[in-house]
Amino acid sequence: MSMHQVKMAGDKRRRDTVDDALLARCNSGEISWVAAIGLADGDVEALRAHGRALCNAFKFAEALEVLQVLPTLSDVPDRHDALYLGFCYEGLGDMQKAEQCFAAARAFNEAIEAELAQRAAAANNNA
Repeated sequence: MSMHQVKMAGDKRRRDTVDDALLARCNSGEISWVAAIGLADGDVEALRAHGRALCNAFKFAEALEVLQVLPTLSDVPDRHDALYLGFCYEGLGDMQKAEQCFAAARAFNEAIEAELAQRAAAANNNA
C-alpha cells in the first residue's frame, strides 16, 4: 500500500461513518461534496498526488479512476489535472479524449497567463 493510500484510508471511524443529513444537504446544494463526506484538510491533495504517482508509474487505468473524481472534490482546480488526465487517456490509447484533456489544459494555462498579465498591468498602473 502506498503512502498516499495509507493517508487516504484514515481511521476506521471516518471510513465507516456516513451522515445521511450531510449527504442530503449536499444534494440540495447547501454544502459541498467534500464537506458531506467528511474529507479532512489535505485529503484531496493526497488523492491528487496518488493519482499522479499512478500515472507516472504507467498505471493509467488506476490513475484515471482517482484523477476523474478530483473536479467533484475540489472547488479549486489544479492546472495540471487535465494534463494528467490526458496522459492517462493517451496511455490507454484513447487519443480523442487525450486531445480533449490537452486542449482543456492549454485553455486553463492561457486563462492563468491572461489573469497574470492583467494583474501585472494593474500593478504597473498603481505604481
